[in-house]
Amino acid sequence: AMRMVAALLERGVDTYFGIPGGPVCPIFEALRMTPGVTLIESRHESNAAFAAAAYQRASGKTPCVVVTAGPGITNTVTGIASASLERIPMLVICGDVPWATHGGCLAQDSGPAGLGVEQILAPITRARIRVAHPRSAATQALAALDAAVSPLNPGPTLLVVPLDRATPSAPAVPVTPAAKRFVMAPDESATEEACRWLAQATRLRIVLGGACRGHEAAV
Repeated sequence: AMRMVAALLERGVDTYFGIPGGPVCPIFEALRMTPGVTLIESRHESNAAFAAAAYQRASGKTPCVVVTAGPGITNTVTGIASASLERIPMLVICGDVPWATHGGCLAQDSGPAGLGVEQILAPITRARIRVAHPRSAATQALAALDAAVSPLNPGPTLLVVPLDRATPSAPAVPVTPAAKRFVMAPDESATEEACRWLAQATRLRIVLGGACRGHEAAV
C-alpha cells in the first residue's frame, strides 16, 4: 500500500476522499504515513465521490476516492455514476477481503464470488483493475490512473485492493511521467461549416461542454 500511494503521489494524486473500514485499512495507514498526502474524511461514501468530483472541477487535479468493501463501495455508486456522465477523472480504490478466503462464505466479499463490484460498476467506470500481487499494486494503480485521465474518454476507474495484497512489503517501482499526447484533427468540412454559422450569426451564443475545461483560452 505504501508503494502504491507513493507512486500515485509522484503522478500528482495527493488528495483522497473516503471513509475507512477493515479491508481498506492498509491504504488509510499508507495515507497517514505518506507526507504530502491529504485525506478528507467523509460521512457517506457517495458524498466522498461528489466531493472528489467538485475538487477535480475546481483544481483540475485528479482525486482519489478510497472506500472499504461491501457497503463502502456500493454506497459510492451514485457519485461515481454522476462523475462518469460528466467525464470527470477520478480513481476509486476499494478494499476487499483477502483472496485467501475465497471458497468460503465471508461477509463483505466484493469479488466475483461475492458482490462482484467490477460487474456492478462496469457501465460507469472506464476500467476495473483488481490488484493481483503486492509487487504489482503500484503499477496497476498507475494503469488505473492512466485510464481515468485519458483525453479520449476521461472518467472514474476502479482499483480493487484485497487485504492480503495490500499488507505485504513490495519492491520500489520506477514511476515514469505520463507523457501520452493525443492529437485529434477535426473534420475540415465540419470546421468550415461551423465557422460559416458563427460568421453569419446575429445573436451568437456558444455553450462549451465539460471536456473543454482547461482549453477555454484556445476556444
